[in-house]
Amino acid sequence: MDGKNIADYFDADIINKLAELEQEEEELQAAFEESGLLCTNSDDELTQEQLQLIRKIREKKLRTKAENRLRIGRGISNAPIPRSKIQTSKPITVLHQIGIDTSAMEKRIEDRQHQRGRKRTRDSIRDNYDDDENENENENESEDVRSNDRRKCTSVARLPSKLRRVIRDESVARSVSRMRYHPSHTRSESRKRGMPPSLEDGIKDLETKLTIQKVQDRLQNRRKGRAHDSDRHIYDMKPKHLYSGKRGMGSTDRR
Repeated sequence: MDGKNIADYFDADIINKLAELEQEEEELQAAFEESGLLCTNSDDELTQEQLQLIRKIREKKLRTKAENRLRIGRGISNAPIPRSKIQTSKPITVLHQIGIDTSAMEKRIEDRQHQRGRKRTRDSIRDNYDDDENENENENESEDVRSNDRRKCTSVARLPSKLRRVIRDESVARSVSRMRYHPSHTRSESRKRGMPPSLEDGIKDLETKLTIQKVQDRLQNRRKGRAHDSDRHIYDMKPKHLYSGKRGMGSTDRR
């Protein structure tokens, strides 16, 4: 093909060279077998203790993989194990098997658990004491407010109109602050911290909602200076006669 034959690339001494290579390979194989470097099967020459150690290592690897799958989880179906469920006795057992002294570690864990337990009891006692003090303060404050309200009822009518307005505003603010910490408002307060209130919160019926919407639209139209919804003008921020033409370095074609 293309004026070339396979015989042009065939060496006459290729058979002799192949025989020499095979003989050299046999000599190298025999030398390896005599020196003992060549092992046909490595497992046959291991002792029983080594095989048992290899088996333990493989089992430990498989166990670690399974525990990691359970701890981390695969996707959404498996939830990860929380840190509180992890046992502290497991690493101590492993260190005992290795032969490491774990007395200092066990003492540290015991001291930490003891300190944590004492701190919790102290906090609970302090919380109970604070709750009792808050209840007493609330009772005293309510009695003071009642007595002040009785005095104000007798003397507010004699005051001028401006002072009466100030006293009324203060009483309203006090009642609002009291309502804020009432037990019935705890749920709304917790919801307000989690997410902002919607626009319809506090509206009792549909008629009130429509009235509020009309007032809001009227105020917006007054602020924008429009008579009604169709009274509008779409302004052109980039007029064509000012933003068309050639603009270059120091040259202006239009204005």
